[in-house]
Amino acid sequence: MTTTTPSSLNIIQNRVTTSTLKPFETATRQLALASLPTISKVLPVVTGLLTSLEPSSFAPQTIQKLKDTLRSALKVRVL
Repeated sequence: MTTTTPSSLNIIQNRVTTSTLKPFETATRQLALASLPTISKVLPVVTGLLTSLEPSSFAPQTIQKLKDTLRSALKVRVL
């Protein structure tokens, strides 16, 4: 059994917040600025989100699994 130390949890939380969830915040802000977001605004935002969730050799396995789950869920809802 693997134990996770508090410092490890802080590192994981920081990576999730900055590398995985930050693009969602940016996308939300971009679309919220438009009074009536059209496909010409939405499509690039969604494409950017999908790109940010692509596999990375630098991402730990836990982060990559989260990204894979988010990417699959986003594809189901949008594509």
